[in-house]
Amino acid sequence: MTSVVHSPPIPRSGIKLEHVSIIAAHFPVCHGTINITPFGQGFINDSYCVKTQAGEFVLQRINQRVFSAPERIMDNLQYLQQARLALGNQAPRLPQLFPAASGELAFVDHDGGTWRVLELIANSQTLMTINQPNQAREVGRTLAEFHTFVAQLPRQHFKLTLPTLHDSAQYLAQLQQRLAPLHTIQDTAIIDAISFINQRTGLIQRFDTVQAAELLPLRITHGDPKLTNILFDLSGQSALCLIDLDTIQPGLLLHDVADCVRSCCNRFDEDQADGQVIFDQACCRELFAGYFAIAAPLWTPIESAWLFDALRLLPLELGIRFLTDHLNGDQYFRVTEPGQNLLRARNQLALVAAIENQELALRTLINQCVSGY
Repeated sequence: MTSVVHSPPIPRSGIKLEHVSIIAAHFPVCHGTINITPFGQGFINDSYCVKTQAGEFVLQRINQRVFSAPERIMDNLQYLQQARLALGNQAPRLPQLFPAASGELAFVDHDGGTWRVLELIANSQTLMTINQPNQAREVGRTLAEFHTFVAQLPRQHFKLTLPTLHDSAQYLAQLQQRLAPLHTIQDTAIIDAISFINQRTGLIQRFDTVQAAELLPLRITHGDPKLTNILFDLSGQSALCLIDLDTIQPGLLLHDVADCVRSCCNRFDEDQADGQVIFDQACCRELFAGYFAIAAPLWTPIESAWLFDALRLLPLELGIRFLTDHLNGDQYFRVTEPGQNLLRARNQLALVAAIENQELALRTLINQCVSGY
C-alpha cells in the first residue's frame, strides 16, 4: 500500500514546475534531473517528462477527481508488474514503474496527491489515425496479447479503480438528471443530440439487462484501449505496447474491443468539424483479424453475438458523457475552447449512425473473424 510522505503543498491548478521538481526528487530514478516539461495529450492525469542524466521518465499525478482511490490503481499496477516479471518473455511489454525513496511505487504529497514515475518508452510514438492496414492489425494483435496475458491472472487480485466505467445506464441517468431542470434548450445541436440518444435508450437497457443477468463473463480488461494508448515504433509499422493502465480492472472484453474499434476506425479526429465521421469497415476488418487470430479462444458465443451492439454502444456511451460534461461546464474532459465537448458528443453520435448503417456487413464480418480462428 502507498505510504504518505509530507512535502510542501502543491497548488491544485496551474502546478508550477518547481513544485513538480520537488516531487521528482522523491524518486531515486529522477536524481540528477536536467529539466522537466509537460508531457502528453491526455485528458485526465497531469504528466511531465523528467529528463535526467540517466535518461527520460514520465512523472504523473493521478487525477483524484476521476480516481477517488488511487491506491487501488497502484496496487493493481504493482501486481501486474510482478506477474509480468514472473512470466518473462511470455508477457507483453508494459511501461515499468519505478519506486519512490520509501520503496513504494507511489508518493503521496502534502495535499494528498498521488504521484508515480513510469518508464518513458524510447523510440516510440502514438498515432492519431490508422493510415495503413498493417497498423490496424498491429493494434488488434497488441490488445489480444494483453487480453491473453491477463486472462492467466486471478481476477480477484484486481481491484475496481473506476466502478462506473462503461456503466452506460448510469451515464444516461446522469444526463437525464442534468436535463431535468432545463425547461427550454435553445441550441439545436443539443436538441438533436438528445433526440438521437433518446431513440437508442433501448440499446442501453438491453445491454444493462444482459449484464445484470451475468450472461457476459467478467474478465480483466484494459478499460481504455483507444488508439492513442498504444505505442508504435518510429516507423509506425510495429505496435510496442499498451499504456495508460489506470483503468485495468474486471470488465467485459466486449467493451475493450468495441472501444478500440471506436477510436481506430473513425477516419477523422473526434475534435474535427461536424459531419466528418466515416466508419472504416476495412480498418475494422484488419483490426479484428489481428485480434481474433490470437484472442478468439477467449471468447464465448454470447460475447460474439453481442459484439455488433457493443460497437454501437461504446460511441453512444461516450457521446452521452461528452454531452453531459458540456452541460456541466466541462468539468471532466479537458477542452481547449468552448463547445468542444459538444462537438465531440456530436461526432460520437454520428459514428453510432455510421456503424448502424453498416450493420449487415459488420455482423457478417464479426461472424467470419470469430469463426475463422
